Amino acid sequence: MRWLDRFRGWRRIARIAPSEAAFTVVNGSVAHTGTFASKLDREVYLFGSYEADFIRVFLDFIPSERRGVALDIGANVGTHSMAFTSRFAAVHAFEPNERLWKTFERNVALNELENVHLHRVGLAESAADLPFFDIGRDNLGLGTFSTIEQYDRPLQQVGVFRVERGDDYLEAKGISTVDAIKIDVQGFEPHVLIGLNKTLAKSKPVVWIEIGGGTFEDLSSLRRVQELFPYPIKMHRLAQPEGVVRRLTIEPVVSQKLKRGNYLISPLD
Repeated sequence: MRWLDRFRGWRRIARIAPSEAAFTVVNGSVAHTGTFASKLDREVYLFGSYEADFIRVFLDFIPSERRGVALDIGANVGTHSMAFTSRFAAVHAFEPNERLWKTFERNVALNELENVHLHRVGLAESAADLPFFDIGRDNLGLGTFSTIEQYDRPLQQVGVFRVERGDDYLEAKGISTVDAIKIDVQGFEPHVLIGLNKTLAKSKPVVWIEIGGGTFEDLSSLRRVQELFPYPIKMHRLAQPEGVVRRLTIEPVVSQKLKRGNYLISPLD
């Protein structure tokens, strides 16, 4: 069934018959533990991976000399963090949602990964305790600090979680250089980038960000994204052309108007 991930509509299969039954599956050299109640976990169980093509393109895009430290902001249960360990000396994962911590830790332990470090906080432009929302469905990865209604069901507050200003937190932890950043925080991305301004200026990392849902209204133009970076940038969109077969391509952004989707952002020079 794992060839299905290249065809449109395959994710509908992963929504079928959710249950609380737990599983552990080994895909290649990577073990994953989860439950069938989670959409992400079902995708890993059925198709062997989650966003594998996006991860591959992201990792291949990063220069070979920039393989020191990666940040996974909005780490969920660790699928991306674990994949990043193949290219980076250290991966720092940020996940404020306490309901995901145990699964994240189990996945890291199953794979005996010593270079993944879980930080149980979110990142923002200033330190605070903020209300956290989700939609009460089977995808805990849709949780957000953003109050923008962006789903087909209303947001529900599920807790109050801690966020830290990224620059201050990294400095306190002795993380002085960052080579790559993945941000998937469901509409809270601008706040994360503002809080990492000094880190961006110093390290000029490759940034993988999704623009859509609660983010699209605020980041619908190249000009607006540029305002969040302290240096000139170039953007590439990870695109899946129309048609039956879903083959991921990487396209340079040449228009001010952005489409919804995943983007790689890097220094212009």
